[in-house]
Amino acid sequence: MTTPQPETFHLDSDDATGYPNSPLPVLVYRGVVNTPDPAARADAFKRHGWSSSWRYHLYDFDHFHSTAHKALGIFRGKALARLGDPDG
Repeated sequence: MTTPQPETFHLDSDDATGYPNSPLPVLVYRGVVNTPDPAARADAFKRHGWSSSWRYHLYDFDHFHSTAHKALGIFRGKALARLGDPDG
């Protein structure tokens, strides 16, 4: 079995807007948890130590994490998310 390779995106910091984007890339893995079983999907996150601190929506306001990384899983449907500063 091969290891999935992510799409990578680098976001520049924007001092004018105060969004100090991380120098680390955004990693997008597609289709890595391919199961309809909700428990199996939750277990995949737990194995990596990723908590389920919130579910079922993305915030509709600009914010950033200065000391944390975020793992998002979209298991059904689709989502539109803007990453980076307010200009995307």
